[in-house]
Amino acid sequence: MDNKVIKVDGKWHPILGESVPLIGPRHYVKLSKIIEAPQLSADEKNGSISLILPYIRQKVKMWGADVLLAENIRTLIKRGDGDDDDDDDDDDGDDDENDDQGPQGQKKNQLSRFDCIASLLASAECTVVQDIFQTLSRFPIAFPLVIPELEMNKAEKFRVMLPLFTGPVIKWETEPGTIIENHLFNSPFKMIVAIRIGTKIPGKSTILNQLMSSDSMFSSTTEPGEKYRIPHMISGSIEFTWLIQETCGVSLWKDVFKNFYEEKDEIVLLANLHGDALNYPDQIQFLKQFPSSFLVFLMPGYGKRQINIIDDLIKDKKSIYCRVDSKTKTRYSIDTEYLTKDKTLRKARMMFKEALDFDASTFEVNKLKLEGSLQLTEEIEFPESRRLIDFIKEKTCHYIKMNVMQLQRKQSNDGYKIFQENHELQYLIKLFKSNLELPLDKRRRAFAHIEREISRISSIESSNESNMVILKKEELYKYSLVDRDQKNEKTVKDEILKIREKVNNMNLGQIYKVISVNDQRAEIMRLPEYYAELLINGHTIELLDGNTGVISEAWFSAICKHVCKLHPNLRIFVISILGLKLSGKSTLLNALFSFRFEVSGGWCTRGLFMRLLFLEEDLSNQLGVDAFVLVDTEGLDAPEMMGEPESEKKDRMLATFVMGVSNLTILNVLGESM
Repeated sequence: MDNKVIKVDGKWHPILGESVPLIGPRHYVKLSKIIEAPQLSADEKNGSISLILPYIRQKVKMWGADVLLAENIRTLIKRGDGDDDDDDDDDDGDDDENDDQGPQGQKKNQLSRFDCIASLLASAECTVVQDIFQTLSRFPIAFPLVIPELEMNKAEKFRVMLPLFTGPVIKWETEPGTIIENHLFNSPFKMIVAIRIGTKIPGKSTILNQLMSSDSMFSSTTEPGEKYRIPHMISGSIEFTWLIQETCGVSLWKDVFKNFYEEKDEIVLLANLHGDALNYPDQIQFLKQFPSSFLVFLMPGYGKRQINIIDDLIKDKKSIYCRVDSKTKTRYSIDTEYLTKDKTLRKARMMFKEALDFDASTFEVNKLKLEGSLQLTEEIEFPESRRLIDFIKEKTCHYIKMNVMQLQRKQSNDGYKIFQENHELQYLIKLFKSNLELPLDKRRRAFAHIEREISRISSIESSNESNMVILKKEELYKYSLVDRDQKNEKTVKDEILKIREKVNNMNLGQIYKVISVNDQRAEIMRLPEYYAELLINGHTIELLDGNTGVISEAWFSAICKHVCKLHPNLRIFVISILGLKLSGKSTLLNALFSFRFEVSGGWCTRGLFMRLLFLEEDLSNQLGVDAFVLVDTEGLDAPEMMGEPESEKKDRMLATFVMGVSNLTILNVLGESM
């Protein structure tokens, strides 16, 4: 990598050109004009993917994940009258990939879903990859867990994306009012691994796709456009998805996973290794380290020697063998001629059911061992961020809020005395300061790690409370309809507020105000400067404390001062949003402006949070502003506070303040209470 450019290995020149820009967080969060869908020539064979990456990146930022569906990727190529999508002259690959074929063999513009998403992730800095995956993980698609390296002289190496894929919350409902939350690769899980020996059209991926909600879930010869050769980056790559109701086909869900999830809290992942497994032993060793079982698809022409090799590779793991188009019929023999018949697909479903029957071992990402051709992608974790996370995890978020963050809760005049006497608070600030003092590149990654892990820890701690709030709100709704029992209504409201007190919400601003007045050492006074650099790079800052209703003026003013120092004469336009609680305000801002505000099905934004988003030069010149200040607000008219004079007063003050400081206020009127 040189000057934020990746020099691409010659193997990938036909699809990416000689170089691609490395997308950092500041570039990623910048707002630009809407990019129109490109129309590439069907005969374009050089750098076609690099030409559409800006369009795909913008669509993904705005939650347009459908751009990565195979059928939509193909619409980006303009076909001539002489192009026949049913021409099978090039059908000499196999289901997943032709292992001996390189990009140089292509005859037409081969623009595949897998190459697009793999290039999107491989050309982004690690914190951007995490943001992209956080967005895409909300949609029922497959993701590349292992992809080839793009860089020069690394084409035979593979990058393991696992460190950046840990943490997103996958949810499903087991019964009305009961939502299970699984933190990907951190919470308990099982993995079913699909591999093949030999080559066959159609083959393993086509069989798997017949069981999924989309028949293009995994890359295969049946997805749109595959007649123009297989994806260039597919050989040796691993795609994965999670098997919940949104990703499973109806029959797979009803026959196998519906009953499984009624009894188990652990999520099931499906990993699909592309290529003949015998050619990728490093990938097999990698997949064995997960709590996994193996589905082995035997293609025509395999021999006893190949089976012995694969047996040795996956020894000590539960394995189920499936013979594809074999003259030797066994329990799990599949004839692809009848692949759409339910009798055939039932065999495949029963393979999944049998594959689930094993005891899952524990899994820790930091204990993962990789063989020669595999290497971990750049991580966001640093010793400084890990120490802060471990401290909060040991003490619990609730303890930190109620016992350590006393300055935030008490708002007293003797704040410095409280700080001096609270050794846990001093240690917490020391840990936080060590992260702020990191160089900017490391600081961004450390804070991405802190945000991800603290959110996970807080979510785990409050999972029971989250379900309790849902049930209590249902109970409150019933009381509001029947008999208007005010005594019972007030009891339920008080219970909801008590539960919500456990939600973590820490603020550095009040602490800075107290310390800076009494301790003006350079290392203390530079903290706002460090945070200002994060704000410029898209980091979110708390503007108003949701618990106390106080703005930390000293902290906020110091940060703004440094922003103005770095960007004098900055022209800003303030956009805010108001609406009822749980009306989807944060979700709307995330989609419109690629925000990173926390979105959850049971908890809400507390207070006011803001983010500074710079505009690309052409858009800035058109609009006459350099940056948007986006403000996400606490929801109004909380059901549990209905009829409380102080709550109504707070709502009015919040709305007045937000509208007073904004150039534009978005009113989001649809919500659960309408």
